[in-house]
Amino acid sequence: MRYLALVLALVLLSGCATMKTLKQMQLERDKAIKETKVLKKVLDSQIKAKDNTIGGLQTKIESGARRERKYIAQINDLISARADASRVKDTQIRSYVVVKGDCLWNIAKKKIIYGDPWEWPKIYMANEDKIIDPHWIYPEQRFLIPR
Repeated sequence: MRYLALVLALVLLSGCATMKTLKQMQLERDKAIKETKVLKKVLDSQIKAKDNTIGGLQTKIESGARRERKYIAQINDLISARADASRVKDTQIRSYVVVKGDCLWNIAKKKIIYGDPWEWPKIYMANEDKIIDPHWIYPEQRFLIPR
């Protein structure tokens, strides 16, 4: 009988120990759940911050792409204008600055002007307000050269 009482006491004690261990496990589980919830909130806020950063970067990228398209359009316009300007020949008016020793005959004879000295009257007629006598022109005078 004593033996049976001793075995019964041991079984009851081990049951209490198991109950205590079960209680500790439940407390640890509840603690882990709380920590997980806190970590989830922290991670959610970090993800939201990263999403905001990504959204800001996407806006900057889109803005940069718009500026790039605008610059490309401006460059294309300049290229087009330059091509148009190179096509204009007959209506173009240039200027020429007289240097020492020049005369209307020699100016007209220059290949970049007319390449023909007999064209000097064009220069004279375009600049009658600056030229009193076609035989007398002076250095530093600027003449319009009609095309």
